[in-house]
Amino acid sequence: MKHLQIIMLTAALLIMPAAVFADEYTDLIDAAKKEHVNNAARALELLGRAKKISPEKADAFIFTGITLYKSGKHYDAGMEFKKGVLLMKNEVERRDIIQIIDKFTAEFKSEEEYKLFKESYDLIEKNKPADAITKLESGLKLNPGNVRLYYELGYAYIEVKEMDKAIASLETGRKINPSNKLILKELIFAYSDSGKSGKVQDIIREMISYFGESPQLLHELAYSYTRDKKTEQAIATLEENIKKYSSYYISYYALGMLYFDAKNYDRSRDLLDAFVKKFRKEDMAKMKSGSSYDELIKNAKAKLDEIEKIKKQS
Repeated sequence: MKHLQIIMLTAALLIMPAAVFADEYTDLIDAAKKEHVNNAARALELLGRAKKISPEKADAFIFTGITLYKSGKHYDAGMEFKKGVLLMKNEVERRDIIQIIDKFTAEFKSEEEYKLFKESYDLIEKNKPADAITKLESGLKLNPGNVRLYYELGYAYIEVKEMDKAIASLETGRKINPSNKLILKELIFAYSDSGKSGKVQDIIREMISYFGESPQLLHELAYSYTRDKKTEQAIATLEENIKKYSSYYISYYALGMLYFDAKNYDRSRDLLDAFVKKFRKEDMAKMKSGSSYDELIKNAKAKLDEIEKIKKQS
């Protein structure tokens, strides 16, 4: 397909820039690029030699993943993609490569496959996820390497409350494309809903290794520690979060509540007071939460009142 060829060319250009002076590593990758369409085995042999020469470089691993994926060895490709992505130290380049891998592993190979995807997507949008499941499974029979279909299938299973099947589908997609953010975020939800906080923590730490730290990820990690009754780790993570991201006020709320439970009322009061004064409705709109802005503010003010009474009694 023409679109697929464009993506592959883009990937090759981005991850394999031409060297000013040719060296053996570059020569091997260039030779593999010429072989991978008609002679995958030869391309893999050349790439294997390149990896031995410079195991610290990402290029050969990424292109090995591309070659394996095209050969139908999707899980092996996923392992190579992961190695290559984690070897990339430049965060901007790493994100670019992740986007390319996302597109590459979500290509539709036929009109029939796309039609099944579109029909299933429309059914999910119409709140008919059970009807979408059969179509998505049919699509995966046509193309068992399409990560987007695994994501949609996992999402549909979550909607019909079949969490084990949702996790199985999402984990299959993750094996093919380990750094797909849609898959990883949906797995966080599924494992959290299933009470598997250790799995949630593992995925969040993995996401940080791919995408870098963010206040949202650190907050989710702390929430998972809280659910797992690892209060000290939750507090330490939230303290780190507000130190690094001082305007992420929802963490002030969560940390203030934890300190209240730990009877550290002075610290709790400072955090909750800052939350009430600085948290805005537009901040709430940027995050997923089961609570409303008014509810959180009300809860924080109630705790502040309790702290005031405790202080007066002591």
